[in-house]
Amino acid sequence: MLKVVLVNPAITAKGFNSFSTDNYIHHGLAYIDATLTKNGFDSAYVDLRRCVDWNDVRSQLLKEKGDVYGITSMTVDFGIAIKVAKLIRKILPKAKIVIGGIHVTLMPKDGLKNKCFDYVITGEGEISMVKLVKAISTKKKISRLIVGEPADLDEIPFINRDKFFHREGESKMPFVPDLPVPFATIMTSRGCPFNCAFCQPAEKMVFRGKVRIRNIKSVVDEIIDIKKKYGLKSYLIHDDLFLINKDRMMEFVRLMKKHKLNIPFICQGRADLITKLQPELKELKKVGLFALMIGFESGSQRILDYIDKRTTVDDNHKSAEICHKLGIHIWANYMMGIPTETYREMFQTMNMIRKINPEYHSPSFFTPYPQTRLFDYCIENDLFIFKEYSDYRRGIENNKIKGFNYDFMRGILFLYMPWSMRAGAIKYMFKKLL
Repeated sequence: MLKVVLVNPAITAKGFNSFSTDNYIHHGLAYIDATLTKNGFDSAYVDLRRCVDWNDVRSQLLKEKGDVYGITSMTVDFGIAIKVAKLIRKILPKAKIVIGGIHVTLMPKDGLKNKCFDYVITGEGEISMVKLVKAISTKKKISRLIVGEPADLDEIPFINRDKFFHREGESKMPFVPDLPVPFATIMTSRGCPFNCAFCQPAEKMVFRGKVRIRNIKSVVDEIIDIKKKYGLKSYLIHDDLFLINKDRMMEFVRLMKKHKLNIPFICQGRADLITKLQPELKELKKVGLFALMIGFESGSQRILDYIDKRTTVDDNHKSAEICHKLGIHIWANYMMGIPTETYREMFQTMNMIRKINPEYHSPSFFTPYPQTRLFDYCIENDLFIFKEYSDYRRGIENNKIKGFNYDFMRGILFLYMPWSMRAGAIKYMFKKLL
């Protein structure tokens, strides 16, 4: 039986030896691992965040002695993924190398043009990876480009958290420091029905344009399983929109109450949905809803319309009022540097955030991700300044597109950000100057 080694190359953001501060489980790889194991294959895992340098990466890859190496990659880490593949090709020339993940789903030619990859899997990988490994084991010919098949989410086993270093990783590092540990992340759905220009149609290309949800009983069973094995005390539901289905939310509340579970958790929600769900949110609060991650994005209605957010500035304020009223914390996602945005509109955003007064801030500068409508706009208008895959970072550390004074924008953020965030900003500014 062939051995499969799954590889996470996500070191662009924080570098080697970063597992202590960047250790959340990669659920895509974890689900593939669970499916491979279910089908009788031996599967191992190498996480570059746990390696100290490239010599250590080499040692870890050799240690596992895989027949097939499956590498995943977002755009920002694709350069690292190529380097890993070339290293595997050098030290284990007979091994088959598979690349998958978001980047090659959106830009399959980037995978195909690199001969270090034997196969390219687009979309979801659970079913296709099993079929590919079976084909390799029987020496059956198979196309180099494989379009992933969507899996039935209720047929995928619970992930093996120990294999992904849960106890020494995310278990010790809650999403926000106010949450108790042990902590965990879970997924309960895939896909998003909305059409934001900074995200679509890329997201629909990954999940084929459909929202698929797990049976809520399976979700609660997984929470119970994590609590039993690891002593779960808080968690993050890492879906695009846990609040998408009102009946499902209330079934979640019913089952959590049935099992007498009240565990603090965070999930994502849209401002317009929140304004319509006050009674349901009140019930979710009773079973642990601690905070909502809300994509406010902008305080300018023109910008919200421009990015096709389908929300209003008034929705943003009303959703925040509801959260404050119910005692639900707010994790505020917002951005600046959207094409055509003016500095006046940036100040509108920051004034809105100041009035909303969220407990947690997540500012970013717009980043043009492949196969989104705003990515196409940036290409058509010659706005790109990116030269490397590593430039595709979401944060405020690097400049993104032509036409903006990013140091001035960082100054705007510093002027408006709460005192609790300023220490980190000052540290960043001094680091840049030095």
